[in-house]
Amino acid sequence: MASEHERRLTEYEAQVDQLQEMIKGLEEEVVVLRRRLQDAPKRVRTLEERLLETKGQLAQAVSQNEKLSATLREAREHIAALREEVDKLTMPPSAYGTYLGTNDDGTVDIFTAGRKMRVALHPEIEIDELKRGQEVVLNESLNVVLARSADLAGEVVTFKELLEDRTRALVIGRADEERVCELAEELLGERLRSGDHLLMEGRSGLLLEKRHVDLADVARAAADSIAPRFAEAGIAFSATVQPAWVLGDANRIEQVVTNLLSNALRYTEAGGKVTLTVARSGDEVSLDVADTGIGIRAEDLRHIFTRFWRGDPSRSRATGGTGIGLAIVRELVRAHEGRIDVDSVPGVGSRFRVILRALEP
Repeated sequence: MASEHERRLTEYEAQVDQLQEMIKGLEEEVVVLRRRLQDAPKRVRTLEERLLETKGQLAQAVSQNEKLSATLREAREHIAALREEVDKLTMPPSAYGTYLGTNDDGTVDIFTAGRKMRVALHPEIEIDELKRGQEVVLNESLNVVLARSADLAGEVVTFKELLEDRTRALVIGRADEERVCELAEELLGERLRSGDHLLMEGRSGLLLEKRHVDLADVARAAADSIAPRFAEAGIAFSATVQPAWVLGDANRIEQVVTNLLSNALRYTEAGGKVTLTVARSGDEVSLDVADTGIGIRAEDLRHIFTRFWRGDPSRSRATGGTGIGLAIVRELVRAHEGRIDVDSVPGVGSRFRVILRALEP
């Protein structure tokens, strides 16, 4: 019995020794973990400092890259400008120019072949009768020998953007052709927006002025031209127009009015009525063409400005047309930064409304 107790006691002592060893090992691990916890903030701060340093290096690299890109762009622009100047200087003077102004010594400034020149005036030309933008003719000695009509004339172009020197602009002419043109003095301090219509002297390429158009005059001209056709068709036609100035090309705006009136004439039967209205409301000018014609089906309204689209084949055969008139109208209205809406009820009639930005006269 005593021997059994001794054996158990020996086993318990051995287990106690093992547990003490385990406790000692755990205490050592706790010491190591505490030391690591004490060192952790230092390591975090070190990593944060490295991260900030790396971010700073990255930002510096990005900034240097942007500076290099900007320098490269400026170099390209300077090269293009130098090439243009060389082309101008090596270009022979044109026989035509645009009168800019008079100097104190009796000479005049003209714009020809892409550059400004000071030239003499023929004695027979009255200097007081010259107007800025007037076309002049030069002889071989570069003297002004003839002054043409004082009325400003040329091509209407669309302003796209002002170049860095702010004396030249990128414009869009016929057939969407882009070109760089000089600004006349009247336009140098003018606020120009993309889409503005400017008058460009055809021979010199000088941009003379903004084109302000009285929509009432344009609408009245279109109405007078088409009125006999309404009378022949037995359709009552009336026009009520108020002075309303807009920025744009009078010829193209007149085409918009003519196309809308022609469309109303085509789809209104004898005994019907068509009205043309121009009015200003706040910052907008509206041009309405309303008819008592056959109207447009609701499902066809979203297609009417699509080129060559015709909603009713039988109606197309009866009225003729190519199906591009309204598509052209929408394109011209958009070119003038405007919008066009249509309301229609089959069997009752339609109303087309063009909205343009108003200008002060």
